[in-house]
Amino acid sequence: MALSSEALRARFEADGFVVIEGWLSLVELNALRCEADECTSGGDTAAALSRGCIFETAQPAGACSRRDFLARRGGSPAVHSLLFGAKLRELAHLLLSPSSATLCLFNEQFICKPAHSGSAAAFAWHRDSQWCEESQARYISIWVALDDMSEENGTLCIKPGSHLGSDESREPYIVTVDAGAAVVLCDAVLHASGRNLSDAPRRAWMPQFSDGAVLEAGRAQMHAVPLNS
Repeated sequence: MALSSEALRARFEADGFVVIEGWLSLVELNALRCEADECTSGGDTAAALSRGCIFETAQPAGACSRRDFLARRGGSPAVHSLLFGAKLRELAHLLLSPSSATLCLFNEQFICKPAHSGSAAAFAWHRDSQWCEESQARYISIWVALDDMSEENGTLCIKPGSHLGSDESREPYIVTVDAGAAVVLCDAVLHASGRNLSDAPRRAWMPQFSDGAVLEAGRAQMHAVPLNS
């Protein structure tokens, strides 16, 4: 049974993340899979690992308009519509910001782990915002499974409640979901992901949204594209 908006927000605030099964439509899933494959086409495993398995969709440019961002991004109109459409905007508004006027696209990337990539494709425990602690802007990462996710292919592992700064230990949550599910992560929740030991690539899409521009040394980082632009 799907959670109500109130229950979704309450779980997100308590755990620092929330899982939404079946979030993508089949059309959206196929469009994102095509873009993920375009990012990795022509490259070998070594090339993917040299990038940490992360493929940015556009070079960072600080504060910019939606038109400028999309001109640099390229890709399909179907994904553009999803990225700036009501589905993502309403989710970001619910879990991040009481004012839709301040919402920004902060970053967007595909995380593609090659088959049999082992420990080189694993991500150690970290908080997404640990590199930008001077900024007061909060942000969320919407990690979307483009393949069925399992421990074998290096899915996410999250420490519930770690965004609250408590020393209490809670059992790590291993995200085992079908393709099309979304996991919304608070920027301060601890998470990691394992090795891909499977016979197939493991693909995820991760747009990130902030409550205002994320700043470092007074300058907007990454993209800072207002969703209402």
